[in-house]
Amino acid sequence: MEKITSAAQRDHLTGIYHRHHYFNLAREIYRQTQEESSPLAVAVINIDHFKDLNETYGHDCGDLVLQYSAYRD
Repeated sequence: MEKITSAAQRDHLTGIYHRHHYFNLAREIYRQTQEESSPLAVAVINIDHFKDLNETYGHDCGDLVLQYSAYRD
């Protein structure tokens, strides 16, 4: 059952959680910061020209870039 739950929550390529999980987590963290009057910072990254990388070097190369770029907890 644990493998099924993990597969439903995580991307199979990178192993990171799907955005749905992060949206839920963000709501909870935001609620906590409001209750505690704590500061909150959010950082989002974008891989520039990722489409070009896939088109030039192929999706296998793009997959490697995603795997190496992903934060895994």
